[in-house]
Amino acid sequence: MVQFKQKLQKGFTLLVAVITTSLVLAIGVSILNLTLKGFLFANVARDAEVAFYASDALAECALYWDKVANAFAALAPATIYCVAGSTITSSISGGSHTFSIEWGSNPQLSANVSITKVNCGVNCQSTVVRASGFNRGISGQSDARAVERAIKIEY
Repeated sequence: MVQFKQKLQKGFTLLVAVITTSLVLAIGVSILNLTLKGFLFANVARDAEVAFYASDALAECALYWDKVANAFAALAPATIYCVAGSTITSSISGGSHTFSIEWGSNPQLSANVSITKVNCGVNCQSTVVRASGFNRGISGQSDARAVERAIKIEY
């Protein structure tokens, strides 16, 4: 009878070892999952910041050219210079000047801006500047991690 109890105790030790190993493995996988989600969140925050600063930079450039050089007064193509090494394309549609910029040093960083001037009465003109910044380039917006941030300025 004593020998029978010893066989049951040997199996019990193996069961405790398997349960302990499974518990430690589950805790390790949970910590790894939290770490990976933290990295993903940090990357999204960085990309959002990059997109916001791209839109802010182009909005400030458009404000400068509107206030200093009055570049958008006529419905004619305007030439502006914002960032060295950047490509700026412009077009006019429906009374709005539209510019797109891609920075030469980072082809993923791009922005669009639309400047609309509306006459609101005698000696009254309203200007709306809408700038959108992208972290994956204008053509890369189908990417799952693409981020767009926009700014609207009215004066």
